[in-house]
Amino acid sequence: MQPERRHVIRLRTKLTTVFKIVKTGKVRRGLTKNISGVGICFVTDEIVEPGEPLDVELQLPDRNTPITFSAAVVWSRPIGGPRKSYETPTIEIGVKFVTIDSKDVSLLGQYAALNALPPEDNSKQ
Repeated sequence: MQPERRHVIRLRTKLTTVFKIVKTGKVRRGLTKNISGVGICFVTDEIVEPGEPLDVELQLPDRNTPITFSAAVVWSRPIGGPRKSYETPTIEIGVKFVTIDSKDVSLLGQYAALNALPPEDNSKQ
């Protein structure tokens, strides 16, 4: 197993995500896998190239208005095994915040701390 390279704490949580690929204007939905003070990881159905700018909305269950921010894709990769031609691919995307209100970063941190899922058990893979 490789040592952890990240220098920030990431908390597992599932939040609905809507994002727009700035270059194409395409709007997609996703579900977060984890969040941190510097970015998020989410699962969606389309690969987005590293460096691509995104406009993102995250919906917290206890808020009427979503948290919005600009982000840049750091990495994007298919997950899971081979798929049949008619199945929608599952893609995991890591993004870093480019512009986000500091109050929203605090809200995300508070939400994640109170609602974090237990760590994944990678020994079963």
